[in-house]
Amino acid sequence: MKSALYSNMMRATEELKSIVSSLSTRTLVSRCAAYITFDERKKTSQVQLSSPFKEIYFLLEIMLATEEPSPEAEVELTEGTWQRLASLLEEVIQQYGLMYWDAPDTQPDAIEDWERITSVAMPVFLDYHNTPTLASAQQLREKAIGLLAPFDDAIEEGHGLTASQAVAAVDTLQAVLQENLDSLVATTGDMLALQKHACRPPFDVKRIQEEAKSPENVALATKYFRLLNDAFVVRRDQIAAAFDSEVANAFWKLFSSRRQEVADPKLYFTDFYRSEKAPLFEIEDGVACCPSINAVYAAVLDRLTCSMLSNGERVEAFLRHRGRYLEEQTADALARVIGPGATVWPGLYETRDLHHEHDLVVVVGRTVLVVECKSTPLREPLRDQGRAFPRLKRDFEKTIQEGSDQAWRIRTALFHERREFPLFDKTRDLVLTLRPDDVDEVFEIVVTADRYGALATDLTMLLERSENHPSPWAVNLWDLDELTRRWRPLGQSPESFFEYLRTRREVHGLVFSEDEFCFAGYFIHHGPWQPGLAGQADRVFLNPSYGSIFDDAYQAEMRGEQLPIPKRQPPVMMDPRTDEFVHMGPATPQVRRKGRKTGRNAPCPCGSGKKYKRCCLG
Repeated sequence: MKSALYSNMMRATEELKSIVSSLSTRTLVSRCAAYITFDERKKTSQVQLSSPFKEIYFLLEIMLATEEPSPEAEVELTEGTWQRLASLLEEVIQQYGLMYWDAPDTQPDAIEDWERITSVAMPVFLDYHNTPTLASAQQLREKAIGLLAPFDDAIEEGHGLTASQAVAAVDTLQAVLQENLDSLVATTGDMLALQKHACRPPFDVKRIQEEAKSPENVALATKYFRLLNDAFVVRRDQIAAAFDSEVANAFWKLFSSRRQEVADPKLYFTDFYRSEKAPLFEIEDGVACCPSINAVYAAVLDRLTCSMLSNGERVEAFLRHRGRYLEEQTADALARVIGPGATVWPGLYETRDLHHEHDLVVVVGRTVLVVECKSTPLREPLRDQGRAFPRLKRDFEKTIQEGSDQAWRIRTALFHERREFPLFDKTRDLVLTLRPDDVDEVFEIVVTADRYGALATDLTMLLERSENHPSPWAVNLWDLDELTRRWRPLGQSPESFFEYLRTRREVHGLVFSEDEFCFAGYFIHHGPWQPGLAGQADRVFLNPSYGSIFDDAYQAEMRGEQLPIPKRQPPVMMDPRTDEFVHMGPATPQVRRKGRKTGRNAPCPCGSGKKYKRCCLG
């Protein structure tokens, strides 16, 4: 670890602590909530956080290590102070990322080996620790119920409330927060209408001052500032009103935190903070600020799952249920995107004595999908690259590699050995026979319960395969679920889904993103990847904004709206070495050289419709 980087990180952390110690819990948490709710989505802050969730909760972890300031010592959180906090958070995360490269005691002697190890371990490490669970509140809620509710009795015995009650308690808080924000939006509209009325012609300052003092206007202003102050505030008694005080107290004990509960803030993003485990931040007894309802659903899911994994008597039953849950959810997701024309066969075996299981076999006309589900999560990557690589490789071999090997058996039999392939169910009955003459195409899919980052999106990192075996589609359940929910509303069809699976095979090792939604977003905007599109590029990095189409579709659904279906158009690439934009049309690519510099606020030359500073400049 470089001493200079460590010193810089310590200095930035100490400055963060110094600033935070003079801010009240309500002030800081409310500003964090406003960033998560408004600024981060609309990109309105001057300093954008590169890993918003992790940086926000690192900041709140620092807050928990400080005392609540007295009213006399408390200071106002100005926009300038917030921007300073954001700059310091970015500095901390950048210093930490740079320290990853400095491991001279563990680097292999051979440079080629070191480069291979680093090219795998580094992106997985940074993605694992900088990326939160990318799931909506609905997905987190559904998984918590589906995975944990069958074990309510064991969870209640350990925590004083069931998983079902914990989820319902979060539902209650979500409704409270939504009502708070709805009231604030409505009152803001009333305030703007009042302002417009007050400034009506003829403009008269004295009249405006007199009208502002009227009881009705004073009451409206008082209501507005009260709603603004309490927008992200929840109370324990709101849970008690829905259940009882015992359930409310048990929930509050598990998922609320208060200042000085943390002895010293963690310096490393590899830690699971108290602020993440208990993301309701008390401002007084039984009253807390909630910066993100998703974080509370995630805390319920993570903490109660950990509780079951440490339950010696029930852990085996829980693990079996976790595997079945993954298979059931995967089957539902695929049926959603493919439609009624598919026949889904769960739990089939190659032999009558139940050897060589295939979790799902989906038959759609002359197309077969062989799906293997792996519920084992990726273990936390280590900072030490020499130790991290073999650990990542073992986890990959037990999940994506093993699933690929299983799925390829059907392809080998049908297309290379040209033989029939019988499949039996768990009652040992023959239920399906695949014949070479009846099958035109086989897709192999490996679904993991948790995110595997670049190990899944770029299988050339670790996957071992022969030329006869195309790369499978490796996807985690969170992404599969959301992708299949949005596929048809975004104008896609079952046929285009198969087309997407084909194009995903072709881009491993050439096109890079750690987010499956970026690949899918590219496909929706531009269609299949065209051979030779990258030209002389060693690797193409997808613009992260491609994935935002799925966020936009989700938000549109929440508002009861229909997102406009994007019209496919040729992609645009930028070579960062030359600042050239290459418009890839059906004919010869056209190169747009830099020439006059593109302004930060000008439309991006790539054609995304976004400002240059919010797109390719970033």
